Amino acid sequence: MERVTFYSVIRKGKIVGIAEQAGFEIKIDGEIFNVYRDEYENEVYIIDPQTGLAVYTYVNSWGESETRELVEKAKNKLIEEKQRLKKWRESRNKESYKLAVKMFAAYKHAEVLRKRQGEAVLNELNEARAAGQE
Repeated sequence: MERVTFYSVIRKGKIVGIAEQAGFEIKIDGEIFNVYRDEYENEVYIIDPQTGLAVYTYVNSWGESETRELVEKAKNKLIEEKQRLKKWRESRNKESYKLAVKMFAAYKHAEVLRKRQGEAVLNELNEARAAGQE
């Protein structure tokens, strides 16, 4: 289990976007997944790195635990639910999955542009201040 930073798709009401997550990379049956813990909801999400979507959500109903321990519990639960993994694998051949991959790539590209735009605004403000134009 290796620490990684990655993006996942998030939904707040009717708004869909992406968020950077600090989590782990895990392998299940030869497949690589990203995993993170939502401290507020006390849930662990196993994420498909191609779509940014959750393949599995593990709810920690037992209270506080170490994040690594919860990630292992979530991984083991997904392994136990062989049908869920099988269904996910089968979904990768569908048009909807291929569109989700493209959508996720577009969200990531938009995030890069958003960061570049923010940097450009700061540079422009600094240039204006240096020129005495605030």
